[in-house]
Amino acid sequence: MRWRWIAACVGVLVGPAVAGAWGDGALLAFGGDYLQATRVAAGIGQGIALLFGLVGLLLPSPLLIFVALFVWIGAAQEGGAAAVRAALGGVPVGRAMVRQFRSVAPEDPLSVVVAAMLGGFQQDFPVVEGGRVVGMLDTGGSDTAGCS
Repeated sequence: MRWRWIAACVGVLVGPAVAGAWGDGALLAFGGDYLQATRVAAGIGQGIALLFGLVGLLLPSPLLIFVALFVWIGAAQEGGAAAVRAALGGVPVGRAMVRQFRSVAPEDPLSVVVAAMLGGFQQDFPVVEGGRVVGMLDTGGSDTAGCS
């Protein structure tokens, strides 16, 4: 019986915390800055999560602590996503793209690729022969350094 009351309270409190706090961020944005509104809403969500965690420790209720953890993480992620969106919102793709990159020839030894990787940021190399791209050397995540 006790667990039913705890589940009912969690449902009543978590629903608005998860759906409402971030919804409040959108509503607050109508009157001002979206980033600031989302930060306020995420702070509210984290405050509610902290309250859930404390109540979960006092009862003791592992379920309530578990819910508090997820609400806290969700609020933090929402705040971070809003910050990234605000920082990158007006940046054109041309400012982020790579304009100079190194290509390799099919007869180049892999030591040339390794030296280029260690000397810069490039991880993928177009393989060019006679002015045409004939392949791609993908070194990001391949144990064989793109060789097959």
